[in-house]
Amino acid sequence: MGSRYELSAAAYFCATGFDPFMEGAMWFVAAALAVLSALFYAAGKHEIGDLGITMCQYGGTFCDSPHYVLVGAILAGVWAKFVSIS
Repeated sequence: MGSRYELSAAAYFCATGFDPFMEGAMWFVAAALAVLSALFYAAGKHEIGDLGITMCQYGGTFCDSPHYVLVGAILAGVWAKFVSIS
């Protein structure tokens, strides 16, 4: 048994305002969107085979203009930078 003054992990995160699961979430979203942008670009150029055909079947707009997804990745990265400034 620990000291009666020890905080559980959940109480510590609530007391300090630190959430380890959300700390890098926006950076993850920005990276995922950048990867998706590259995949849509390659699919639009017919460079990744059957996967590209399926991607363009469901996301034709993004195959035609993958920069839409890239702009989303850039905005997510900028937002992540703003919220991580302390």
